[in-house]
Order: sequence, then structure tokens, then C-alpha cells
Amino acid sequence: MAILNFLACVGAQSIYQFSESVTNNRDKFEEDLQNIFENVRDAAYHIINRKGATYYEIAMGVVRLTEAILNNESSILTVSCLIKGHYGTEDVYIGVPAILDREGVSDIIDLDLNEKVKNNF
Repeated sequence: MAILNFLACVGAQSIYQFSESVTNNRDKFEEDLQNIFENVRDAAYHIINRKGATYYEIAMGVVRLTEAILNNESSILTVSCLIKGHYGTEDVYIGVPAILDREGVSDIIDLDLNEKVKNNF
């Protein structure tokens, strides 16, 4: 399951805390989260099947990264970084939230992940 499922919030509550207050069917909730994860993960494939490409989406992402660097924004963006000890992982490039400024990635934001999410990571 994606890390984002763990980090998604409704108001100030994690999506898991919120679900406990609105449903008694934990299995259905987990199934729904898995379906959302798969739909988001496969979105690019659906776009390619309909439009033939994802050129504009990729270009818009590059524009946003370039703005953050050129304007020295210190913005938190999800970018592929070399992980050195974060989340118990070494020598892997993976998309994580990081502070992006004129120097490139100035810091990686460590998320507070529960054990289940850490294991899936």
C-alpha cells in the first residue's frame, strides 16, 4: 500500500483515524484504499491509452521543479533522491518529499511512518 494512504488526512486526523469514526468495516476500507492506490499508480497508463502520451504532464512537473530551483524557493516537493539511511534504506533512488532550492535537494523530509508502511516501503 502506498505511503500516501498513511499520510492522507481528513481535517487533522489521519485517514485511518477518520475511518474508525465512520465505518466498522475495516476490510472494506482497506480494499477501497488499495483500489485508490492502484488507480493513482496506473493513471499514466490510462492517459496514454486515451491520449497517446503524457507529454504535457511531464513538462508541467519539470516546470515546477525548475521554478523551485531558479527561484530558490525551499519548496517541499516529491523528487527522486539517493536515500542514505532514511527509512532503513541505503543506496536507493526513490521519490520522497524533499526541500528543493537553488542548491537542488537541500534536505530530505523524514515522514513518521508506522511499521506497516515502513515494511511496504
